[in-house]
Amino acid sequence: MATRFSAQSPTTTRATRCPRRRAPSWARAKTSDNGCTRSASAESSWAVNMAAARQFHGREGHLRVPRKHVEQLAVDSVPRGRQHGADGVVVKLGMFVDNARRRADRLTGERRAEWDELGMRW
Repeated sequence: MATRFSAQSPTTTRATRCPRRRAPSWARAKTSDNGCTRSASAESSWAVNMAAARQFHGREGHLRVPRKHVEQLAVDSVPRGRQHGADGVVVKLGMFVDNARRRADRLTGERRAEWDELGMRW
């Protein structure tokens, strides 16, 4: 005797499982001029990663960064408000550059212009 499976929809829905809690106002992302939402920490991370990219480009003359490359930023080149150790900040630059290339179509115009200034090869 063959067993039949029926395609029934699940009995629980997102609304019945548990409602999403809203983050407190201080933890919500701010809306930028172009309508995109970015938190302050995302902006500082972008600034640190771009500082590492500029440092690498200045030293090597290109942005062909190996995927596993890690860049050590000096304390004086770290943007203000960013925590760092005594030696500076370690940035996974290879991953950052690779992700930027993969997500080039989703970058804002100003972020893409930053990469273009460094001579990024898309």
